[in-house]
Amino acid sequence: MSGIVALCFRDTISFWIGAAKIDKKGLYPNDLLHWEGIRWACEHGFRHYEAYGAGTERLARFKSKYNSSLVVCFSAKKYSNHFIRLLESVYSRVQIKI
Repeated sequence: MSGIVALCFRDTISFWIGAAKIDKKGLYPNDLLHWEGIRWACEHGFRHYEAYGAGTERLARFKSKYNSSLVVCFSAKKYSNHFIRLLESVYSRVQIKI
C-alpha cells in the first residue's frame, strides 16, 4: 500500500511526501500514484507538477517516465565567517587533481 501528499499553490502541485520505495518486482504503485496526480492536476487547471529529488540518479530515471521538462534549481546556505575561513584554509592546503 502506498500514498502521497501533494501541496497545491496557484498553478503548481508539489509532491511533498509519501510514495515510499516498494521492493516488489513487477509492482509499481508509485508510478500510478504520480501519473494519477499529474492527470488530476491537468483536469483541475494546474500547469506544473513538481516532484523533488534532483541530483538523485534513481529518482531522475523514475521521473523521466513522465516526459517532463528540466528546470534549473539552486539552493544557498549561510555559513558563519569562522566556517568560511576554515574552508578557505583547507582549500589552500589541499590540491585536488581531476
